[in-house]
Amino acid sequence: MIKDLPSVLLLDCSEELKSKLIRQGFDVESGEVGFSTGIRKLPKQIYEHNVIIYNPVTLTKTKSPNKRWVHIRLFEIENNTPEFQLSDIGAHVQRGAVVLAFVKELVADDQDAIRSAYSWIPAMPTPDSTSDTKITSQVTSTSLSFLSPIVSSHFVKKPVKQKLPVGTLGRHGYRINILYMNLNSDPLGLFIGVGKGGVILLPDCESNDEIINTFLKRVLPKITATTSGVKISLIDSFKSPKELKFSGEISSHKKQVDVLESEIESLLEKSNLAKVKKNKVLSEEDTVKQILRYYDLATEQPDMALFLSFQNYRYLKKEV
Repeated sequence: MIKDLPSVLLLDCSEELKSKLIRQGFDVESGEVGFSTGIRKLPKQIYEHNVIIYNPVTLTKTKSPNKRWVHIRLFEIENNTPEFQLSDIGAHVQRGAVVLAFVKELVADDQDAIRSAYSWIPAMPTPDSTSDTKITSQVTSTSLSFLSPIVSSHFVKKPVKQKLPVGTLGRHGYRINILYMNLNSDPLGLFIGVGKGGVILLPDCESNDEIINTFLKRVLPKITATTSGVKISLIDSFKSPKELKFSGEISSHKKQVDVLESEIESLLEKSNLAKVKKNKVLSEEDTVKQILRYYDLATEQPDMALFLSFQNYRYLKKEV
């Protein structure tokens, strides 16, 4: 096992993926949230994993009190590991953990069940149904280029069945960036900055296992400090559109300040030169010297003030 690699928790992922990642040297464990099996099983505390990856396949059906089959809800899941709290994930992401989840239709007849299956993810928007075959990647070189190895419209399984309206998420202090968008400008994939960590939401891809593998190999090293014992932090890994806008405005104002400071320095230099010239005139002109002596005498002895004539004052002003 490579010591400096982050600890990864695979939730509802395939055993084949887990075995492959272990062979590659990753520190990987697997567990189940419970929506696909009806049973929650976590291998250890959530906060002992730097990266949590969620790739559900389907939803379990159970009988309701009226004996109708309905999809299982969060409160109906049998928890086999109650000592490990899934609810700890919110604070864990705030401290710097990363969540990667694939948002799928899962079932075609119960949108509420789909929403419930993703409701435990921090800052998760409410998924809504859609059907899009033409989508565009929103990753740019200035803000989200570190995600480019896993974000391309060629990777996505079409049609995309779930959209992710962000609604009022931004009011809660989350940093929201759209990864994919349909032609109606609906988000289909998101990067959400949460505290020092982040949540990456992708549409279902042609090979989610390959996306996960690429993410761990090529994306994670770019956005994390992987030195042993150091928490993952995404806070400086990207710049949101608003941050880029304000950064540009700050740079523009700083340039204006630099120009003004340069002009002030120039004016101070000219003022000093004028002062030197004044002192030179006063020190070399005999008439001026006489006038200054009269002035000193007048200020020290008011009864001698008549010696300072108005014409001498005009002369002084002219010379200086």
